[in-house]
Amino acid sequence: MIHSLNQPDKKRVMFGIGLCTLLVVYIFFHSRLLPLVFGGPVPLGTSDLIFRLMIWLFLGLIYLCAVKIENQRFFLWEEERYTALFYILSVIVLLGLDSIMGAIINIPFVHSDLSNYHHKLQLINKLSKPSKYLGVVTAAFCEELIFRVYLIPRLQLFFLNKWYPIVISALFFSLSHLGYQTMYYVIDTLGVGILLGYHYQKYHNIKSLIIFHFLLDYYLLILVS
Repeated sequence: MIHSLNQPDKKRVMFGIGLCTLLVVYIFFHSRLLPLVFGGPVPLGTSDLIFRLMIWLFLGLIYLCAVKIENQRFFLWEEERYTALFYILSVIVLLGLDSIMGAIINIPFVHSDLSNYHHKLQLINKLSKPSKYLGVVTAAFCEELIFRVYLIPRLQLFFLNKWYPIVISALFFSLSHLGYQTMYYVIDTLGVGILLGYHYQKYHNIKSLIIFHFLLDYYLLILVS
């Protein structure tokens, strides 16, 4: 059963949703903002470190917004506990569905530069191993906590239809990759966001999603690159 907040509380929730929106905007303009702030080009390693630290900062601000402004827990939905087998099967199924979905989405982009990862991987290759690991950990924890744990339950307070919060949070998740990824990858992350959002809404468990996200980014950012 969905319990709606009264109007004043919904207004408070809008502060956190606004921070999520501001995070997406920041990610898009990050590479353009740094040269303006520092008065010139910023080394790739420094830029990447600032980028990751800012995402952690946004997570902290969103957490404070939940407990101080909303006066409620960051985890609006109680975290359900499952057996180790559940986590293993969940991660395997999610990885399998992600591979299938990625292959299907890639069909229209086969003969297009929109699916070309080459120039992205060249930039990743220039990063140090610690920078890559920081990127993997940051994405797995921060993105899941912000776009799934925080955003979906809050959006659910405004909608009776369970799919609207899933799709909207997936759009936030997808658009947050727009500033530094190819169009194919942005569309792919939209599909992944819907998949992960449905999983979180159904099982109320973020641990399996963090594990999945970590393994996927570890493969893409460290093993492949």
